[in-house]
Amino acid sequence: MCSRALRLDDRLLRLLIVGTGLGWSVAFPVIALCYRLELYGDGAMFSYAVAVRDVWTFHWHNISGRMSVFLLTLLPAEALVRITGSPSAGIIAYGLLFYISPLMGLAATYAADRSPGRIIFVYACGSTALLCPLIFGFPTEMWLAHAMFWPTLALSHYAKATILGTLMVFAAWLLLAFTHEGALVLLLAIATTLAPRGLRSATFVRGAISLTVVAILAAAAKIILPPDDYYAGAFLRAALHFFEFEIFKVRVILVLLAAIIAYGAILILLSKWIPRRACI
Repeated sequence: MCSRALRLDDRLLRLLIVGTGLGWSVAFPVIALCYRLELYGDGAMFSYAVAVRDVWTFHWHNISGRMSVFLLTLLPAEALVRITGSPSAGIIAYGLLFYISPLMGLAATYAADRSPGRIIFVYACGSTALLCPLIFGFPTEMWLAHAMFWPTLALSHYAKATILGTLMVFAAWLLLAFTHEGALVLLLAIATTLAPRGLRSATFVRGAISLTVVAILAAAAKIILPPDDYYAGAFLRAALHFFEFEIFKVRVILVLLAAIIAYGAILILLSKWIPRRACI
């Protein structure tokens, strides 16, 4: 009886996690387009660049390490402006493509996941529900990095050891690597999860080779397509001072930390409450 109740509560918890993740991923583009969040912060500059049909020259050549975001969101939007002659249509397309990426990432994760109970997909939904609302609205390229991480993880573990499977894995790693410079840390994390399968296993070797090639390409992009002098200095200062404790004096950072702590407390309470309730 107790085990049956545990299984029931486990299914209910999974449904809650999946439903919340999917609900948020559907809400993101709806809210964003209604309130024109593609015009907020740096998005205003990107939207202007789309409207004048010159995204690469205007700014993106300075951040060649984020090429995937350009190819997946800004370039199609710019092409739409060229085809229709409507800058507003291109700006809306940019906002739609950017904010719908979590939903597309979950769909791709579901399709690629072959784990028992699609556990990777469940974790992807949980991550979308917990993390994405914290940065929703601000046009950071890590938004796409998060969306790409989960299908890349699923493909890395469960794509078949064939030429097609290897190409799909490498394409996913390449797209993830060029969403943001910080995505290389995510790729290293994926490679770490492959290690328990054996350092000589096809999945780990495939991942190690992909990581090596992607790292070389990322370095080459920085050398071949360097940023302008002003941005080069700004990026260096940002990298050197990213983890200063002074940021914790900013009110919004304190609010985000409080939200993360609250999330953690809720998860701990749920983990303790569900087994106890199930055995009553």
